[in-house]
Amino acid sequence: MAPDVLVVAGLGIWVDGQPKTGKIKAHVYPIADAADEVCFVCTGPTADRTSDITYHQVPQSRWKVITLLRQLVATLRVGSTGNYDQIVSFALIPYGLFALITGGLTRTPVHLGIIGSDLDVHARAWYGPVVDWLFRRFDSLSVAGQDYRERLRNCGVVSDRIFTVLHPVDEEFSRRTRDPEPHYDVLWLTRMSPEKSPLLAVETLAELADRGVDFSAALVGDGPLESEVRTAVQRAGLAEQVDVPGWTPEPVEYYRDTRTYFLTSEREMLPLTLVEAMFVGVPSVVPPVGAIPDIVDHNQTALLVEKRTSRHFADALEALLADDAFRERVARNAPSVQSRLSFEAVAASWTDIFEFATSADR
Repeated sequence: MAPDVLVVAGLGIWVDGQPKTGKIKAHVYPIADAADEVCFVCTGPTADRTSDITYHQVPQSRWKVITLLRQLVATLRVGSTGNYDQIVSFALIPYGLFALITGGLTRTPVHLGIIGSDLDVHARAWYGPVVDWLFRRFDSLSVAGQDYRERLRNCGVVSDRIFTVLHPVDEEFSRRTRDPEPHYDVLWLTRMSPEKSPLLAVETLAELADRGVDFSAALVGDGPLESEVRTAVQRAGLAEQVDVPGWTPEPVEYYRDTRTYFLTSEREMLPLTLVEAMFVGVPSVVPPVGAIPDIVDHNQTALLVEKRTSRHFADALEALLADDAFRERVARNAPSVQSRLSFEAVAASWTDIFEFATSADR
């Protein structure tokens, strides 16, 4: 029998008054596919799916700490009045803590979906031993990739409690084909924040220009470094060939309109932008971080750079741009990642987690 699941997380956000619910679809929808009913305690916007997902939306305060306290109280109230078989959280601080408190009081198995900062930031901070101890308090945990599994084991988490859950991508991307005459040669599309290294992307394009490579490019996204990126593009003399249009609600249109995609992130779990690009069939250049090596077959479905330097990124991009046959072969192979990242495949991973929660061996 499928379980009833309580989810607590901060997945939906508002951007310029518009709801961004892609993370709800990626994380909560597969849970709903594997569960009977899902209740999602949230503070941001809700997604469209309501047939088997109940949203308990907490009112926001101008002070985030008050909003989070309201969310904790709501999680405790919903968890104690409902009859849930599993509590699922994403991000240890604060949502994993909310789940641990609620699960301890209601004697309900608790799961933590690890995000990048859990291991890349909190586990490496001065309070890292406390984080390791908290990881071991969960009945099960999920990560996206072998690298993160190893790091959780190094934190003392028993292997049997660690599950691999990848992020599904909507099939709309696989139904969209690239324009035969794309406007851009190179695309970088993700959030312009320090961990994504957008300034390294500008350095890479400057390296290509210095080599005499003729290209047009777009750096798409918003975030705290957006103004610095615009300034860096101007200073590098790239304004005539590099567009910086800001955030887009329709990333697929950019994937369709480019010959190559690249990602410069310092840390990632499993970047949805890469997966979306691969679904569309865009040859991509990516660093070997997080779960990327788990889904990429080097020189077949994408190109993995050896080091995160502008020279290495430029080498790989130039190789794709200079060789039409090579680029098209990678483009044809890239969508094969779909078999591992469908909603059905990810829902099956959650079924395994729910079965483990009720097993005698837990």
